[in-house]
Amino acid sequence: MTLPLPTIRGRGPTTSPIVILTDAATADDIWKGYPLAGAYGDFFAKLLHEAGLTLTECYVTPVVKSRIPGDNPRSLFTQTKSTAQKLGLTEVIHGTYVHPSLLPAIASVQE
Repeated sequence: MTLPLPTIRGRGPTTSPIVILTDAATADDIWKGYPLAGAYGDFFAKLLHEAGLTLTECYVTPVVKSRIPGDNPRSLFTQTKSTAQKLGLTEVIHGTYVHPSLLPAIASVQE
């Protein structure tokens, strides 16, 4: 039996004019249940603060709601045909080869 991968949802006000997209959920995100949960989130919040914004006023969501094996999003897309062939990437969106599993996530962001 294969268990489903844990996923997370977006965080923050969905009506915010500021939407922050991350690539994929990290181990910290999955553990805490929201995006930008770990050290990357702390650093990003600091950068936002320096720009006069807070993370809580932004809507934050990962494109891929689950953790990518090896935490390597670069294994799911590339712009070179030779790398795409090595990774088995066959779908092309705007000149970028993407893994077929990304198609629903990309479509959900475009809505």
